Amino acid sequence: MNYAELEHAQDILKYCARQRTTLLDQLNLLTWMVSHPERFDWTNAASPEKIREASNATQVDLDTLADCASRAINDPANALMPAPYAAARGGSYPSAVVPSPLPKPHPGETGEPRVRVPRVIGLSEADGKQKVRYAGLNPVCYIETRPGGHNDWNIHGQEPDPDTLVEPGSNVVLIWDVDSPEYGGYRGCPSGHNT
Repeated sequence: MNYAELEHAQDILKYCARQRTTLLDQLNLLTWMVSHPERFDWTNAASPEKIREASNATQVDLDTLADCASRAINDPANALMPAPYAAARGGSYPSAVVPSPLPKPHPGETGEPRVRVPRVIGLSEADGKQKVRYAGLNPVCYIETRPGGHNDWNIHGQEPDPDTLVEPGSNVVLIWDVDSPEYGGYRGCPSGHNT
């Protein structure tokens, strides 16, 4: 095994780990909806059957990630990213498609917060926004400038903090800190798309 093969296998493992976190959150949300239908307003929303199908497909995607990561560990020279790995076995990745729109949670009778804010620090813009949306929350982007800020475009802060309980549909501010005056105080996502 050479250095390039080892580095490629490590990249695959990192990718699989990030995807696994997102897919576990997705699976938990979909499973919760199917297990507790009385807690949601299903008017003009995807049916419980469609959500169950998406939940099952998400589990298949998690299994594909696990198999792909195992191969990267056990056979780095032949390691493949999840999509080509699945295709080589006659499958596809990702196979799960989250139905839209999802049912909305009923407001809490006591007015207490009901949604746990996910941890998105360290994720890319796309992964962070997806994770926030899957939790039933609204991602809002903010770029701040400071000397010595990061320029890797991963999320470096969030408000509210991870694991805070908030009302469904609340905003979660995703924060990038960069060392570039052209972006200071910019309200918007690094990609230029607000949501």
